[in-house]
Amino acid sequence: MNKKPINIGCWNINQRAGSQNTNIPDLVFEELIKRNFDTIVLTEFYESDNSQELILNLINEHYTVRTSKYDVNSNQILIAVRNELISSEIHVQYFDNVDILPNLLHLKINDMNIIGTRIKIGGYCKNQNKVNKDFTDRRNQLKKLIDFTSNLEGHTLILGDFNNGKHSEYDIDKTYKGVAREYFNYYLLKDDFESENFIVHTPNESYSWKGISNNHCKLDHIITNAVSEVSDLKYDWDFINNSDYKEQVGYPDHAILSATISI
Repeated sequence: MNKKPINIGCWNINQRAGSQNTNIPDLVFEELIKRNFDTIVLTEFYESDNSQELILNLINEHYTVRTSKYDVNSNQILIAVRNELISSEIHVQYFDNVDILPNLLHLKINDMNIIGTRIKIGGYCKNQNKVNKDFTDRRNQLKKLIDFTSNLEGHTLILGDFNNGKHSEYDIDKTYKGVAREYFNYYLLKDDFESENFIVHTPNESYSWKGISNNHCKLDHIITNAVSEVSDLKYDWDFINNSDYKEQVGYPDHAILSATISI
């Protein structure tokens, strides 16, 4: 991997496994190219009727593109890397679409592991026991992700949507006793990663997703190991000013998480 600083971006593009027969909006490609990323990770990517168009557009802009395995009604991961950063064969691994595993695509490029991931969530419901189980399942997915990544050699970069629930740095009780986040939350996520010598990078400002009740959540994070510096970390919502943007399924509902890394 090139030793110069690398601009990276991660974006949940809200395709929801094609559940509403959505196509990827043109603005996704437009907004990615504006930001001049060297490495791109898209979560909730899905092979819709026009997904190949997005891939071809990225290839024409001198990216190498890989996606995780397609399966009906299952979210995928897309990773695009500028050709100039690649000087060896790319080794590709992914998790099959198994309920107990997160969505995951792993590219080994030179001495860098690039991993796109998304912790899966259960259906929304009001039964507290089922919600507690859902958050327990999310924590177990995280542990399987960490088991996998902690055995990798070289520099490691993990980008994704971790679905860790609402949190604020100002929460008085960070154990969230009595609610589902007691079983999986941002602080448990940090502890789990840091116990294996990973560093969790989360922007201080803004948020990456907002619920209907205006619950602001920081769900998207960058995790590193053996990376010397992460700078210019931010959640970027500028894409909502695109004239083609709509607030509906099929249009991104997460901020673009971006940063610059040095290895």
